[in-house]
Amino acid sequence: NLNKSHIEILHTIPESWMLRECEDYKKEMKSCYAFKSRFYQFYVHGKASECSHWEQSFDDCKEWSRNADVEAAKRIIANEKIRIKERLKGHYENNVWEKRTAPPEDWDVPLPDWLLKRQKESNLHTYFDGDKEENERVINDIVNGNQTEQKLPQFQQRQIEQETSSQEANKETSPPPVSNAVAVKDSDKEMELLLKQISSSDSKKESDRRCSIM
Repeated sequence: NLNKSHIEILHTIPESWMLRECEDYKKEMKSCYAFKSRFYQFYVHGKASECSHWEQSFDDCKEWSRNADVEAAKRIIANEKIRIKERLKGHYENNVWEKRTAPPEDWDVPLPDWLLKRQKESNLHTYFDGDKEENERVINDIVNGNQTEQKLPQFQQRQIEQETSSQEANKETSPPPVSNAVAVKDSDKEMELLLKQISSSDSKKESDRRCSIM
């Protein structure tokens, strides 16, 4: 977030858009000193990172906000430049990919037919093709609870109709549901048949064992 303290002086400082709210520098400082962050720093860099620049920026930010100290603001901007330069170092030193100087020639070719069709059937397209002011008014009334009989906007109504038709189509194609009573009855029959097979097998084994003894 841009620091808007002493805005009339801020306009006179070069690159003042880099100056952030003091709370941002405080969060960065606490995050840098945190135990979890120290663990990551050792894991990535093999040593603890230097956090004093965040502490300095936080102190300078307080000086700027309280006393309109221009030199403190310039020190913060200098630190921000160093941070941004380090952040983009890999981007500018990358020599693997060739950077573009212009967009591709076919960047503005027409969309394929299937995508145009899907775009025309989208809720967003329906919203902007309809009465936009009426849709926004109804949405605001629903959010604010100003309507007793709330009417849905066109795009929401269409979505509900599509979901309803899809559910009806699924009902027509899906097999009739099996009642719980029928399912339990079939399960009982299967269990009874299995028990009979086990009993018959055990009886045969006992008979064979007696015959072998005799």
